[in-house]
Amino acid sequence: MKSIRKRPPIPHKFMRRTPLNWLRILLIWLVSLTAVFIVSSFVPSLSNASINMLFRLRGELPAPDDIVIVAIDDASLQKIGKYPWARSVIADGLDKITEGKPKAIGIDVIYAEESDAEDDEKLAQSIRKNGRVVLPTQLFENANETGQTEIVWLAPLPEIDAALAGKGHAHAAPDVDGTLRSVQLSKSDDKGNRFWAFGLEILRVAGNIAPNDFEEKPNILRFGSHNIRLLTEETEESKIEGVSLIRSDEMLVNYIGATKSFRYYSFADVFNGNVSPENFKGKIVLVGATSPTLGDAQVTPFMHYAGSDDEREGGQAMPGVEVHANVINTIKNNLSLRFLPEFWDYAIALLIILTATVAVKWLEGWRQVAVLAL
Repeated sequence: MKSIRKRPPIPHKFMRRTPLNWLRILLIWLVSLTAVFIVSSFVPSLSNASINMLFRLRGELPAPDDIVIVAIDDASLQKIGKYPWARSVIADGLDKITEGKPKAIGIDVIYAEESDAEDDEKLAQSIRKNGRVVLPTQLFENANETGQTEIVWLAPLPEIDAALAGKGHAHAAPDVDGTLRSVQLSKSDDKGNRFWAFGLEILRVAGNIAPNDFEEKPNILRFGSHNIRLLTEETEESKIEGVSLIRSDEMLVNYIGATKSFRYYSFADVFNGNVSPENFKGKIVLVGATSPTLGDAQVTPFMHYAGSDDEREGGQAMPGVEVHANVINTIKNNLSLRFLPEFWDYAIALLIILTATVAVKWLEGWRQVAVLAL
């Protein structure tokens, strides 16, 4: 019986090694490479989007049990009343937290303006009694004696300021796409007065780190026993035409997850005695606004991430107080990140292009389009 030899399959026309096909591959590669350089030059948010994607691919990290948030939330506004509250209310809540002997308390309110004198004094006494309270400060424009505008620090009232264990700046500088990915660990005013970031100052107080126990190196800040990776200094345009600002001491925040990743206690529950002070023992406690009506929130890389908790699905902006919690956790647990050198960005992009170009030789039809789209 005569054997029948199978005819070898005819390769797809794109797979035939003809000069024309190799020319097509070369053109695809060159066009893709050119696109990478053009887009990376004019759209800085391209790498920012990659950071968002990497955070979401990594997923959520376990929440630390030694950093908790006492939230001025919607429930507190309903039970206690319209905000801002009398400072005696904050003082009473602070006294309840103090009973638990926390390592440090950060209250995310400046208290720069006078209110009722007795209330101001009561809050100062509660802060003094605790001995480990940190408040934020903020830069603002002020006209000096000669009428010139200068940038100076907005400080708490003198009696409250004198009772504090420390102050830290609470400035946030989102990227061009509106997402907050990093914080400046220190800022100075026009007079050279320098403050650490609010979260870093809280950690300093919690860890009993001396104010002068730090060392600044290229891309590294040693702060007590913590070695913090810093980003390369960047120049950005200021609001004044022709003037550039240097952004230094910049740290990428390693967010553990979406909004409400940390343990929350409602301020009203603490104030009314429904939360045992033991919950704050040996912990860092952050007190701040979380109600959307109070407007203190930031977009983060996890903004549209659907986490394991149904409350966080759909994406919520993160309250500033939880951003500070993420800053503290990043430094405390040595989770600081840094960008790969720019060379690696291009190398990875080239690898993707080469992979797609080679793969498309063995695919046809819609599969080619799919690979190129990826």
